[in-house]
Amino acid sequence: MKSLTINFCGDFVSFSSCDMRVGDEIKSLLNKGNLNFVNVEAPLCDLGMRPIPKSGPSLCQPPEAASTVKALGFNVVSLANNHIFDYGEDIARSTASAFEGINILGLGTAEDVYRVKIVECEGVRIGFIAACQREFGALDGDNERSYGYAWINDDRIDRAIIEARTHCDVLFVCPHAGIEEVEVPLPEWRKRYRSLIDLGADAVIASHPHIVQGYEDYRGKRIYYSLGNFFFDRPGMKDCWHHGLMVTATVAEGEITYENHFVRLDGSALSIDNEKQAEMSRFNALLSGTEYDLQIDKLIDQMLPFYDDYFAVTNSSPIGQRGLRRMLSWVRRAMKGYRDDIRLINLIRCESHRWLYVRCLNNRSKNIY
Repeated sequence: MKSLTINFCGDFVSFSSCDMRVGDEIKSLLNKGNLNFVNVEAPLCDLGMRPIPKSGPSLCQPPEAASTVKALGFNVVSLANNHIFDYGEDIARSTASAFEGINILGLGTAEDVYRVKIVECEGVRIGFIAACQREFGALDGDNERSYGYAWINDDRIDRAIIEARTHCDVLFVCPHAGIEEVEVPLPEWRKRYRSLIDLGADAVIASHPHIVQGYEDYRGKRIYYSLGNFFFDRPGMKDCWHHGLMVTATVAEGEITYENHFVRLDGSALSIDNEKQAEMSRFNALLSGTEYDLQIDKLIDQMLPFYDDYFAVTNSSPIGQRGLRRMLSWVRRAMKGYRDDIRLINLIRCESHRWLYVRCLNNRSKNIY
């Protein structure tokens, strides 16, 4: 088996791709890569188009972003994410068409997205599966949609991994899932990603939280819980959105080795962030023992009021502080024209939110009873 290099990058959204400036070190890494992977987080369409009724922000980027992605050297693109359907099926389809000529993952018909994409490079058969948590556009079997993205918890993902072992030499699974802006993954996602290794994946390399999370080696296989953002120039976001992790995987003699490169976005300039490199050990330490438990407890305390507002969980007094906060929240959302039924459905269907809210309720029940 010959040696080859695959670069994995996190989420890409460019609201002004024509102004994007990429540092020489990143260009060099991409130029040396036999394969370069990125998650294109938003569909391509003209600004001012009307998004579908949905929960959360709607994102899009100008059509020329596709040319930018290709010019950077990305030849493996995931479209399996929670924003790809923000402007409906027609725009999702036209976005996929814009990347024609390179390897597209995770978006299409069920026959396409629940089948491993095999890319032969230097005589090595590299398999990819990209899938997202259950939000708008998921091909989850519960709707009549014939076109959408792969759902990471669908049984068809498991079967595809098992079957792929006879067709490829190396298999990478790239989920798009989790809770945003949190430095640790939920225990449920850790269990799921480990199960993907158990099924036969050689590595799990994930995105979506818009923040770098740690990695671990499980049964000798690497799991990156979140690469964070590669390039996401949406104004007004927290600092964590401007940092990401670029992972270089080298496949040689049946073994995979990894190098980590932190990237930083300053305005429209993207560069290697050598000062951030030392933080990798801190991210990894957060995945261990007591520190991990403390982080999950902190997340529960942070998110419980948010979920209570939407699920209308009451305490004994409707006039108490929580009741007043919830009342004001409902008024604000009504004034903004939110479709609360759509948001509630998404909070229940999306496993990240459902799992976390169940943890919140269990934690509160312990304190009460």
